[in-house]
Amino acid sequence: MNMAKIVLLDGYELNDDLDWDKLSSVGDCTFYDRTNTANEKK
Repeated sequence: MNMAKIVLLDGYELNDDLDWDKLSSVGDCTFYDRTNTANEKK
């Protein structure tokens, strides 16, 4: 079974005491504290 690829954007805004272990157990997780708006397409 292939693992899902999970990307969490703007993690800074989320509660910092959350446990992400369960989410990491179902897929390959990448966490970003902030979204870089300099690369935003308009």
